[in-house]
Amino acid sequence: MPDLNKVRVQLLDQVTGAVLQEVDVLTSANSVLFADGQTFQQKLDAGTLKGETGAPGATGATGIQGIQGIQGNAFSIAKVYASIAAMNIGYSTDGILQGKFVMIDTGNVADADNAKLYVRGVSNYTFVTDLSGATGVQGPQGIQGIQGIQGNNGAIGGIGATGATGATGAPGASGATGETVRIGTTYATGTQVKLFLKLV
Repeated sequence: MPDLNKVRVQLLDQVTGAVLQEVDVLTSANSVLFADGQTFQQKLDAGTLKGETGAPGATGATGIQGIQGIQGNAFSIAKVYASIAAMNIGYSTDGILQGKFVMIDTGNVADADNAKLYVRGVSNYTFVTDLSGATGVQGPQGIQGIQGIQGNNGAIGGIGATGATGATGAPGASGATGETVRIGTTYATGTQVKLFLKLV
């Protein structure tokens, strides 16, 4: 029969840590009683035995603090253009430094290009974002206002200028000159007749 391996167990004082007794686990596992009421054998079977905790390692030295970075520039708009086309044309002559921002202001909030932000690159301007706010929800229709007081009648206007003289009408047809009026006879308009009156 092969030799059995033995585990060396020391009972330590909980306060001082001094060794109180050395116990042979193979022969005395059930005789070792822990403070929680379980024997060594019970803890061994349950797998709840833990080795002694080693002393904590030394704390490493604090590393050298890194160099503070250069403070960045505050955000600003270097130039405002009236259109994207004007911005592209001005790239070669506007003198804006690389990395600086320019904005489009068409003057019309309904224009799709209005309030677009660009950054100057190596060879052209690159679109960054649209700074225009979202369209707000249309508000409800307001209450109709109270009808105002009727105004006073205006002053009578002055007499207008005299109109131009109308054209002369065409002459009427000439009747039989000197004809004596006869009773019961119908004459055309414009007929010249003689009328004799008898005085009594």
